[in-house]
Amino acid sequence: YQFVTVYETLSPKGEKDTCLSLDSHTQICDTTYRSYHSGLVDVPMLFVHGEKIKVLVIGGGDYLAVDYLLKYPNIESIDQVDIDGRFLEFMKDHPHFKLLHHDAYKSALLNTMVEDGFSFMRFNRKKYDFILIDLPGVQHDKLAHLFSAEFYHFLYRSLSDRGVVSGWTYGALQDARRHYRVLMNTMREGGFRYHILYDAYMPGDTGSRPAQPFYVLSKNGD
Repeated sequence: YQFVTVYETLSPKGEKDTCLSLDSHTQICDTTYRSYHSGLVDVPMLFVHGEKIKVLVIGGGDYLAVDYLLKYPNIESIDQVDIDGRFLEFMKDHPHFKLLHHDAYKSALLNTMVEDGFSFMRFNRKKYDFILIDLPGVQHDKLAHLFSAEFYHFLYRSLSDRGVVSGWTYGALQDARRHYRVLMNTMREGGFRYHILYDAYMPGDTGSRPAQPFYVLSKNGD
């Protein structure tokens, strides 16, 4: 389903930086994955309440988001849906990335399903307290259905009343403003009326430029 490239470069400090890209879209680098996944997982977890939390991860085939979720003692279960079974197996066995996800795929709390996220959500009737969207940015048509109003309606329908959806988005800066407006309108058409936008800064950022923009959606704004 996608081309996987692992490469090495130098960080701004001159240190070796191992990175992974999917279809030329960078997903993981040693120097930035902690900040990215803290923004992706840790910030929205501040909005999730309850002693027993059911989580759904759409994508996340590198298992890093799952690893971050497993830090929280109130996680009851994690369902994961990813279309690329070969990539899931690749990430289980790769000697470098195993060190990053700490064999999270072995957790008894995790149920991973190899399936298209859109098809899964269309027929899903289970309610989740936290739905985490961990997908590459839109590079081609084969991901477009996962950014449709119909898909966001499926997400809305699958949320518990206290639940939230979170994910990465293109920011509101000039070079991505049109995409940002389209995505926000699409989320509203899917049923969401309440959202929060926030930024995670990468190592080396001065604070003058938001590095990675994220969103949290909810049904009722509580």
